This record gives sequence, C-alpha cells and structure tokens, in this order.
Amino acid sequence: MSPPETGPLSPGALLAGRYRMEAQIGQGGAGAVYKATHLQLRRPVAIKILLPQRQTMSVYRARFEREARVASALRHPGTVEIYDFGEADGCMYLVMALLEGQTLRHYVGPQHPLELPGILRLGRDLSDVLISAHQIGLVHRDLKPENVFIEPNPRPEQPPRAVVVDFGLAYIEADADRGRVTETGMMSGTPQYMSPEQCRAKAVGPASDVYALGCILYEAITGRVPFDGPLFELLSAHLYTTPVMPERPPGFEDPPAPRGLQDLVMRMLRKRPDDRPSAADCLPVFEALLQRPGARERGRDARMLGSRASRMLATPPPQPTADADLTEPPEGLPEVGVLGALASELSMAMKLNGLKPVPLKGPEDPGPAVVLIRDQPEATLQAWVKAGRAVITVADPGDVKGLARLLRLGVAEVIPAGASAAEHVTRIKAALRRSRR
Repeated sequence: MSPPETGPLSPGALLAGRYRMEAQIGQGGAGAVYKATHLQLRRPVAIKILLPQRQTMSVYRARFEREARVASALRHPGTVEIYDFGEADGCMYLVMALLEGQTLRHYVGPQHPLELPGILRLGRDLSDVLISAHQIGLVHRDLKPENVFIEPNPRPEQPPRAVVVDFGLAYIEADADRGRVTETGMMSGTPQYMSPEQCRAKAVGPASDVYALGCILYEAITGRVPFDGPLFELLSAHLYTTPVMPERPPGFEDPPAPRGLQDLVMRMLRKRPDDRPSAADCLPVFEALLQRPGARERGRDARMLGSRASRMLATPPPQPTADADLTEPPEGLPEVGVLGALASELSMAMKLNGLKPVPLKGPEDPGPAVVLIRDQPEATLQAWVKAGRAVITVADPGDVKGLARLLRLGVAEVIPAGASAAEHVTRIKAALRRSRR
C-alpha cells in the first residue's frame, strides 16, 4: 500500500514571500490546507495548496483555478472570503479567511442529530447562501456536511453561523466554457447527496443544490442520510425510491420535527428538478418555523448545534431494502419491452440510464417500439419483427450461421452473449435512436 500524500510545505516555510506556513490543518484528494500568517498584515489566513502530485495535471490545475474564480465571485457572509490566488515556488495556492470551529460533519450522524432550532437555522442560512449563488448562475454541485463550516458568532449571545466552503466542483453558468471542467456525461459529486440528475451524469442546475440541502436537512433531523448502501443501489435509490418521512430518532428529548419542515424536506427531495422548490421558496418556510414556540431558544441550549448524544439510543441506520431499490422508474422515460429473464443488474443499469423496462405480452399489443427478447425461439423473434418492432436479442458471437439467420429475420441488434450491462444499454440506446428517425 502506497503512503498517503502529504502537503508540500512544512511549518515555517515562506510562500510567495509573504505567507508563513504555521501548520497543516486539512487535506483532500487534490489539495492541502494550512493555517498561515500574512506577514505584512499580521493576519491569520488559511491557504489551500494544490498537491505536488497534481501540479502538472491540467485537469486539477483547471479545477483549482475555477474554484478560486467561482468562490471569489460569490460575496455573501455565509461563504468563505477569498483574499489571494496565484502560483509561486512551484505551488498553486488559494488564500482565504481562516475559519474557527468545525465542519457540520462534526455535528451530524447516527448519534448526533441537531436540535430543532439548529436545523431550522441551518436550513435558513444555507438557503440564503444558495439564493445569492443561484442569482449569479453559480451551482455548488457538492453541498454536504463536510463542505459546511460551523463558525462561532463574534457576538457570544448569538448562535454560530453556517459557512459554505470548497467550491472545487462549482461552476458559473455564464462562464460555462471556462468554468465547467466536468463535462456532461461524467458523474460528479458525493453519492449520498447527489441529485437524480447528477446520478444520471446529466447537466445540473440550482435544483441539484436544493436536493443536496434536502439530504443534509434529512440527516440533521434523523441522524442518517435518506439513502445509503453500495454505490449501484445508492444511485438507484436516488433515482427511483421515495424516502420515508424524516422523523426524530427514538430517545431524542426534543420536540418532534414539525410537519411543515418534514413536508419541505420531502419536496426538496423530489426526483424531477422542476418539482422541487427553489432556495428562495425554502427561505421563508424556515423563517416562519423559527418563529414558532417549539423553535425558541432555551437558555444554554441557544448554541446552534447543541448535541444530545448522551441521551441518544445507539440504533443503526436502516438500509434501503432490495424491493425499495427496484421500484419502478418515473413516468415519461423511454420504454423498452422485455421478453424473457432480465438480470437485476441489467434492469438497474437500464433504469440508471433513463430507460424503463416493461414486460411484453404479445406482438399484437401496442407497446414499445424497441424490444429486448432473450432465450426465445426464432419464430418468436420473427413474429415481433413482423409486428414492426425493433428487436434486440442475445446470441453466441461464435455461431456465425446463427447470427446470419437472425439478421435474415430482420433483428435490429444482436448483443454478444456475456456482454456487460453497460454494453446492453449502449446497444439499446442505439436502437432507440434509430427507431425515432
């Protein structure tokens, strides 16, 4: 096993002639973050450095530059302030405000659901940030507890504030040519917080950030994310499974989540982007709920993220069931008729790629223009071809005579036996495109 990558600068090193590195305080897959001091201003700062292993890789350099440009374009108290950006001593660096406190991840989890006032303030603060971001066409694309910092309020009597950080996957729509490094067709984000359109590797917009915020709030209420599990099942759940209503865990001595909050979170988690509320729609709901008696501050519990972990019951988060993961995809997707056994992996792959498999009855019945027929006699294939359907079937690639017979029958596509689910999906989509010409 190779050793973990480490940051390029040691404490005491001088960067760009004016920043003295104090200590490394964090590291991700592409960059390391340091606490440092601006020598001329004598001000503490945080400096993110692109790791040496990434310095010569154009995609990482472009993402790093994009992060600096996008983060500096958004001026809001709930986002980290950018001071400087450049390259010196062989390092690309980004200088920003040094935040005090912890990330939201420190406060949420199976045994750390937030108290009701903290949840409502979190929703209000992040909605307000997203409103400003979306007004300038900025989409974060990776909103999650690790990218939300909880900073103490300068006024001790006031609760902490939420600050959004890490704009490494963000882009500004008006600057799409330079700002969108990850192209459509490439899935990006953190799976537990990815919207259905991100799971399909489609272009995303403000509604994807709202979905991610819904996932965060769901976790804050219940102590668990809406969906979890192996990657394939997780993506399928985001696409097709409706989460259960978010409820407070047993043993939590706090008022139950108000129905207005539950309903809002469920709307934020709708599958179709157009069905979700905007951040501007969400903000007044949080503000109204904060005015209710159950959300009032309670003395020393006025801290935004006061935890009740000591009174929690240690209950494991429920996992999505196989039946839930295999629910029908939403209406409106292209239908593909299926005759014969369909492996669950292929069924999942079709749904994840925007295809709706439907069982076939007979060639005389109306139905999909494209049909996948497996393990059926040639007479059956011929009957479906005569009915005007584009027939896809599976055959042994070594059986030359058999392949010739299938082609003479008029089969539209022959998939080699043993082909992957991805290959099946590629062939099915090709047949669909031809059928629409």
